[in-house]
Amino acid sequence: YFAPTIVKTTDLDSPLLRDEIFGPILLIVPVPSVDAALDYINARPKPLSLYLFAASDALARDFVSRTSAGGVTVNDCIFHAAHPALPFGGVGDSGYGNYHGDATFHAFVHYKPILDKTISGPLALANFFVYPPWTPLKFKLIRAVLHPRSLFSSKSRL
Repeated sequence: YFAPTIVKTTDLDSPLLRDEIFGPILLIVPVPSVDAALDYINARPKPLSLYLFAASDALARDFVSRTSAGGVTVNDCIFHAAHPALPFGGVGDSGYGNYHGDATFHAFVHYKPILDKTISGPLALANFFVYPPWTPLKFKLIRAVLHPRSLFSSKSRL
């Protein structure tokens, strides 16, 4: 058992701020301004989780829009990871993909695209225009389809 621990640090090069922590440790880092916090976060690899405590909704929205993390909880901790309806996972160095609910299913499913091109019927005529050989007749027909007025022009090359 490891008791929940709060660590306040001003050493921005502390290993606690560089390494992943898998335990009940909450790091508190006082910063002189919002821009200083954003600069610090954005200068490093993207975190798996980002926690922001702010009294202003506008500040929280601005902070979230100007950072990238696997997940964010505003004015609390861990809940974005524990909520069963929200996907959880990292970005960049903190991991790839998501899990929880539908996100788990989509993370492990390969969607196989299938294009079944018809070789008979009226749509098969399109193959005539798409594939070589490119004959003078094909060019005339393509021009007539793309520029029908050219058929009636006195300067038509058809």
